[in-house]
Amino acid sequence: MTAPLMELLADFHFLRPWWFAALPLAFLPLLVRRAGQEAGGWRRVIAPELLPVLLDRGGAGSRRARTTFHVLACSAFCTAVCALAGPTFERLPQPVATNRDAAVIVLDLSLSMYTPDTQPSRIARAHAAIAGMLTDREDGLTGLVVYAGDAHVVTPLTDDPRNIENLLPALVPDIMPAAGSRPGPAIAAAQALFPNVGATRGQIVLVTDGVAEPDDILRHRDPAFPISIVGVGTPEGGAIPLEFRGVPGRFLTDETGATVHTRLNAARLADLARGAYGEYRTLDSADAPWTWRDTPRPGAAQPDRTFDTWHDVGFWLVLPVLALACLGFRRGVLVGLACLLAPVGHAEAPGTPATDTAIGAVRNLWQRPDQQAYEMLRGGRAEAAARRFEDPRWAAVAQYRAGDLEGAANRFRADDTPTGYYNLGTALARLGALEAAVAAYERVLATAPDHADARHNRDLVAALLAQGAQEDGADAGTAPPTDATSDPRSADARVRWLDSVPDDPGGLLRRKFRYETNQRLRQGDYRSRERGPTW
Repeated sequence: MTAPLMELLADFHFLRPWWFAALPLAFLPLLVRRAGQEAGGWRRVIAPELLPVLLDRGGAGSRRARTTFHVLACSAFCTAVCALAGPTFERLPQPVATNRDAAVIVLDLSLSMYTPDTQPSRIARAHAAIAGMLTDREDGLTGLVVYAGDAHVVTPLTDDPRNIENLLPALVPDIMPAAGSRPGPAIAAAQALFPNVGATRGQIVLVTDGVAEPDDILRHRDPAFPISIVGVGTPEGGAIPLEFRGVPGRFLTDETGATVHTRLNAARLADLARGAYGEYRTLDSADAPWTWRDTPRPGAAQPDRTFDTWHDVGFWLVLPVLALACLGFRRGVLVGLACLLAPVGHAEAPGTPATDTAIGAVRNLWQRPDQQAYEMLRGGRAEAAARRFEDPRWAAVAQYRAGDLEGAANRFRADDTPTGYYNLGTALARLGALEAAVAAYERVLATAPDHADARHNRDLVAALLAQGAQEDGADAGTAPPTDATSDPRSADARVRWLDSVPDDPGGLLRRKFRYETNQRLRQGDYRSRERGPTW
């Protein structure tokens, strides 16, 4: 034998050898048959020449058929016992738990990000880079924070990066209520997101064209949460066009009237990243896109998320068991093949109700309907998954993903848990029932005060309600009524405002950021009014 084969045989053993205690049961049918052949006490009272007639045992062919069946059944049983015993000969790495690695992207929305030294502009290149980062995130939790003169959380840590990607086009410097470039509060806001999901390690990626005060970064450095930097721009730099303010052909000037010219200082940003235990990358057309990877962190041990375990190969023995079963029931072979091949030859396209039913009938042999529906949902077939789910909570999620917001809301109402009320609030907000959405989020916070997502969404919807009430009052020429339906003019204004929300995510975020900044000012936090460059 070759050396590798000898090594495999040396490691060969059974994980559950106690199953071999069941092997004697394989011979039980043969013992019963042998006892039957003895014919009990009839041999003592019946003449030998009459015994074959009275105890009709069939011909030789019948006896051979019974013998063959017993041999096949015995062989199948013994093979099945061997499979259950768990034959193995190698170790394979297995994950300890689901990857809950957390990362927060911090995006600079200062006015200098409008500079077109990287085409079409720095902010457009930043959007493309972040979209690439999100695509490269196979698992884990991702959040997004933006900043200019003040910082705002756009998305708390979530395992669905599509939520962030959908908002990227609306994230431009013009929506920020306070001008400036102060990354310090944004880094602090990013670090505050990790405890909300129980993360003890993670990474922060700052996408910026420059940092004026190194202490804004270095005072937040933490080996468990390294701060990496992606630099946007060129060393040559450029002026900041004022097209976003409706003044084409003009550029931003400073207090002396000189045109502001901003440049990327890659060496400075690289030093800051190293000082914050992170890494640096310049974002330009010549560089590869950002890729997530574990970076050695001084003072922080890298956890081992896998361990080696013996690989059970007993499932391969199911194939000979099926073959023996087919030989034992030859008439059922054609029927079984017909059932398996029927969905393949069906004229219906995959994903239609008829095909889902046919395939589901076969998969029912080894998968529960909820498991089948979950695979459909992950594959993007939300409507089919909604029909297949038996769990009402998962069915509601599938309906929501399929766009049936009213049906999803009706199902979410039956889920009397914080998760159910949170999902209900989100569905109601999407439907435009903002007051009811706020009430649903309040019910979440009443039982789960630390539910960061519910608090974030409640504040967002409350800001929309406050802004809508102000606009209603302005349109009507009076203070907004408590019931929008009591005044036709106010009702019309509310409808126009709500209709504009889905088509103008930038306006929604603008109102949210303005509301948050105003709240901080009322609480005495005037950092957004500190003097400094407005770009």
